[in-house]
Amino acid sequence: MTSQITTTLIGRGHSGTRAFCKLLVDSGMYMGPKLSHSYCYSPINAYGRFTGTRIALHTTVAEGAMYEAARIFAGYVDQVGDTEWDFTRAIEAPIPKRFIKLVDRYLAPIDDAPGPRGWKLPETLLMFPWLTRIRPEIRYVHWVRDPRDVLLHRHLTDDLTRFNIPANYSGLRMKWIWDRDIKLRRRAISWKYQHDLVQQSPKPEHWMVVRFEDFILDHENEIEKLSKFLEVPLSPIPVNAGAVGRWKDQPPIPSIELLRPLMDVYSYE
Repeated sequence: MTSQITTTLIGRGHSGTRAFCKLLVDSGMYMGPKLSHSYCYSPINAYGRFTGTRIALHTTVAEGAMYEAARIFAGYVDQVGDTEWDFTRAIEAPIPKRFIKLVDRYLAPIDDAPGPRGWKLPETLLMFPWLTRIRPEIRYVHWVRDPRDVLLHRHLTDDLTRFNIPANYSGLRMKWIWDRDIKLRRRAISWKYQHDLVQQSPKPEHWMVVRFEDFILDHENEIEKLSKFLEVPLSPIPVNAGAVGRWKDQPPIPSIELLRPLMDVYSYE
């Protein structure tokens, strides 16, 4: 059956995805039966065992249908260096039936909803190649933000091993919970993994890249582009120009050498 879902967002947590989803919700798009404060459609609610509280999201990763699907995908990823991965086996492998069932379970309330619809969940990025294969009709918006701003905030995906993703943290001291440089190093590794996954994966037919900075500083022009891409009329929302470049008021970001070559892809100086 062809999916009737209009769009989903492919973006790392704290990339400014909340602003995009607020835009869609305010414009009348259905984004799930119950949304978090970040406009995420909670996988814990979809799995049917928890209420989607903040504690549940951070301590019961495997209980979310989409989280479990992400863990299945990760089993096909090969680590070839401390901060390098090969996604060839995952991209080419037959998709397990259980993965499809988990995704369908999560998306069932959205599939059944009327009108333009979609969802937002940052961890969706962790299964991107398989999702585009089983849901090719969806319009995928890839949301990116300067990693120097992204790294300022912790996210569930900071520890890749939570999702069974192979990652070597042996070189990081055990005091990383308290050490700013160690925490940011982990976040940088996570950002690079998610960037590499998207870069190495075949892109779907309907694919659009949006920089958070452009969405904020050139708002009306980006709204017009998104409206045409989604074929849904969108109305501008209030935006905060102060959200761009917050890293400039912070101490130097360590591990930036890990991200600098990737920043060139999106024209971040």
